Amino acid sequence: MEYKRTDALIILFFFYSLFIFYLMISPPVEPDHHMFYTLYAFGILISTIGLTSIFCIKLEALKKVHFISALIFGVLSMAITIPLIITGVAMGISTFFIYLASISLSHTSEYRMKMITSFKLRDISIDLLLIATIALSFMLLHINTLITSDVSFQINLIPLLFVALNSLAPAISEEIIFRMFLFALMIKINKGYNVSTITMLIIMIVPFVLIHVIDIAVIYGFWHPNTLGIIISITPVSVVISVLALKRNIFTAIGVHFMYNFIIANISFIL
Repeated sequence: MEYKRTDALIILFFFYSLFIFYLMISPPVEPDHHMFYTLYAFGILISTIGLTSIFCIKLEALKKVHFISALIFGVLSMAITIPLIITGVAMGISTFFIYLASISLSHTSEYRMKMITSFKLRDISIDLLLIATIALSFMLLHINTLITSDVSFQINLIPLLFVALNSLAPAISEEIIFRMFLFALMIKINKGYNVSTITMLIIMIVPFVLIHVIDIAVIYGFWHPNTLGIIISITPVSVVISVLALKRNIFTAIGVHFMYNFIIANISFIL
């Protein structure tokens, strides 16, 4: 049985290597995309982690619901690039394996990051209230931009759907890799014991922030005021989302992340 599992992993390794190869030789995105270097770098990063995470997967620790959840998250993560390109495909496949690896890494420890607290009405209501409250805070922080912009109250459902998918995809993939996977990995490295909150926050926040300033850093340099300004603006958001993931659940973190992306994406018809 062990040999069959090893053979399957080798096959997955081979096919996944082809995806990374095509990812690295393909143009990252169209020249007018708003995240040129960031998306490309994130595609390579998450593909590399996704590739290595395959060997962390323990089939005996997984249930049918885990595979279904991983498939749903993987498909939704592909929408990070619309129209779909090889980067989006690689991200979707990577998210699938990284989610399964996260479950596998923490299945023997009492310290696990919850996907959802429970399906009780009370807990779901708290999650939705947190998402709505924090989203409202994001809107208030950008209210001046919304007021001074050319606001249009004509809602076109097709563009709205694309923006929603493009906002949800990175929220899912980034929360699974920067929060869920890194948490499970740190617990595993610490031999099943808990890691201090401060240490865990640093591990979750620093790479998340750095991957989001690549575009501006390439243009101006890392220590330029423009780059530092982006870091200063993204860090508090990352702190909030990371705390929610640690103290509440991944569902709430994804919801807040999605709302932040949705608001920042120049949706002028937010009512």
